[in-house]
Amino acid sequence: MIITNWGGATAVIEHNGKRMLFDPWLDDGIFHGSWFHYPPVQVKPENMGRFDYVFISHIHEDHCSAGTIRHINRDAEVIIMNRHPNFVLNFLRVNNFEFKAVHLVKPRTPTTIAPNLVVDIVEADPAHELAHIIDSALVMKWDDYVIYNANDCKPYADGLRYIKQAYGTVDLALIPYAGGSGYPACYQNLSHDEKMKEKERIYTSGIAS
Repeated sequence: MIITNWGGATAVIEHNGKRMLFDPWLDDGIFHGSWFHYPPVQVKPENMGRFDYVFISHIHEDHCSAGTIRHINRDAEVIIMNRHPNFVLNFLRVNNFEFKAVHLVKPRTPTTIAPNLVVDIVEADPAHELAHIIDSALVMKWDDYVIYNANDCKPYADGLRYIKQAYGTVDLALIPYAGGSGYPACYQNLSHDEKMKEKERIYTSGIAS
């Protein structure tokens, strides 16, 4: 099994001749031209190659960008959380992104989508209301490998307890350590030194948790 991070939450897993894409965002200028990759990504959307599966965690453009999704082969199978309202599913329909299959996976319901591939969803921490409304984490068992992709969902005790009970040891965990925010960089009431201290505090806190 090979995993390659292309930038942000966008990564590719290759296993037994199959390829799965996580959270497609490779085009720059999202969020009305305000977000760009740094350092610049080396893979352009039109050069991604073919995928068998695509997981989209939530509707934010740095995880679900139309400029990247339009380059994905239409015989791929998409994996998203089964929820209401389903912002990602509506997004795909509004943009006429039709794929071979869309697997709507209920939280904490292991779902077999191929003979050797089981996918499961862990909802975001209910204590974080906005994240809980839109976000999702993926757990999958691919042959003998267990992969946990938390993307923007900060791990929490009950979710981790479920993963441990259902899957035992996790072989690979993709865990968030920072978030996208205008703080402290865009706050004019902070000096340069204060911004640097806040940057270090936020970074250290994310790693420690």
